[in-house]
Amino acid sequence: MSEENETSSLFGQVTVQLQVDEELVIRQAMKLAGTESVVEYIIQASIMQATRDLAGQTVFSLDKDKASEFLAALDHPPEPNDALKELFAHKTIIE
Repeated sequence: MSEENETSSLFGQVTVQLQVDEELVIRQAMKLAGTESVVEYIIQASIMQATRDLAGQTVFSLDKDKASEFLAALDHPPEPNDALKELFAHKTIIE
């Protein structure tokens, strides 16, 4: 999409059948996340999962010079700054 707030009607209306316990889990998580509706929560959760799935499939194509530059940066990373130290001081949702 070219604009962040652009909407899509690719899927139109989606109907989902859930077990009662599955719906309860989703509703509890929705309230915890502070979302306005189950639909909003499901959309946000779907986007987060899709982003994670796509992150593992990302391929970087670099020319020879850029590849050498990239590998050199990996071999000699800069010292961590305060923001990076703070970021790694906390466990992620995946850990």
